[in-house]
Amino acid sequence: DNVKDLTKRISIDSQDRITQIQDGNNAVLGSYWYDESGFRIRKSSLEPKNNVFSNVEILYPSKFFGLEFIESENVISSVNNVYLNGVRIAALNEAGALAYYLTDQVDSVSTVLDDEGNTLSLMQYLPYGETFVQRGDLNFSPKFNSQELDRESGFYFFNARFYDPGIARFTSADSVIDGEFDTQGWNRFSYVKGNPIGAKDPTGHDTVVDTLAGVNHVLNKLGDSSYKAGTASKDGSFVGNSVGLLHDSAGLVYKTTAALVPKNRKELEEAAVTGYGSQLAKATAKGLAKVGDDIGKIPLGFKNSNQYKKAMSELDNIMKSKNISDYNIGVRGSSVTGQSFKTGKPFNAKSDIDVFVESADLTKGSKTSKNIPGFVHPETINGKNPEIGSWSERWGKILNRDISVGGFEKGKVPNQPTIFYGNNK
Repeated sequence: DNVKDLTKRISIDSQDRITQIQDGNNAVLGSYWYDESGFRIRKSSLEPKNNVFSNVEILYPSKFFGLEFIESENVISSVNNVYLNGVRIAALNEAGALAYYLTDQVDSVSTVLDDEGNTLSLMQYLPYGETFVQRGDLNFSPKFNSQELDRESGFYFFNARFYDPGIARFTSADSVIDGEFDTQGWNRFSYVKGNPIGAKDPTGHDTVVDTLAGVNHVLNKLGDSSYKAGTASKDGSFVGNSVGLLHDSAGLVYKTTAALVPKNRKELEEAAVTGYGSQLAKATAKGLAKVGDDIGKIPLGFKNSNQYKKAMSELDNIMKSKNISDYNIGVRGSSVTGQSFKTGKPFNAKSDIDVFVESADLTKGSKTSKNIPGFVHPETINGKNPEIGSWSERWGKILNRDISVGGFEKGKVPNQPTIFYGNNK
């Protein structure tokens, strides 16, 4: 590296994935294995543990669960990971210890808290991901962009490929053109098209612009003497709601971020500072005490909230044009959970988006849930709902992925994580 002038020898496979890293003396620092979709399923590395270097084996049966074996201690430990919209927000180990990951506008972990609100780790980064300051426990996995840092190499694993923050470039070319009409999209090694402050790349394939632009709006308004309580309440709730978290995984109910601070809304509001900005503080506190049900819920595959709203509003208008009034529309499946229910694989550049329409009129009173004729992939549209078929085909081209639209009888949408659009639900 550029600090100690050490040599790293990197071996790759036929898909440009790193399989082994050696130092200048040919000692193996890390070895990596992948499944057919590119998901890393095993890692073997030499890592500092309790002030000594140990061989560490990590198995990833899925993104939600990991097993770690430390050779020097002859100990196997497990961890359950909790995700919200594809971002790791908490982890629970087999001893019952909880860690909550608080992130910034590009999902970089800045603070790690335990279940009593004590700070376990604090981190700050340079714009392209180099660690600037880190205090406390160094062993937490998610860091810059909520991705996992391989300390043996200094690279971040971005699911599809590795990223070197030292040179602000990926170590291999992108197999996907990230925006064919954008000149930066053709630079297949660049990171987020040169915008690390306002964009992220959750898959290693696609630049995603920050959807929480309202945060900047709030910060700017703090310097404006005309900032009114009404605006503070609205935008403060936006910030707070985006932090409120509730996730039920493997039979375990995880606490919301509100559990890390005073126990109820009254205490939260009383804790808000007085004087200028107190209305904003109170509004944010209210948001922290409430699980966010609308804010921040943008399905994966859409670049930002405006694009998602535009697509769904067009589908909404189609339903209205057909004089149907009893419908709900929304998105379900891996674009909501970040993982396929059928295969367990993470949402990636090839995953489709499952849109649904819940309507008794369109299902003609069917007794069981079923796909409405025509509400399928564009290539099998049978003409019964050509407007929806055209919508699916057009937006599939815009997003560069298939969009399927499933129809369900009223009340028959599968009991899975779902994002309903607008005020339909």
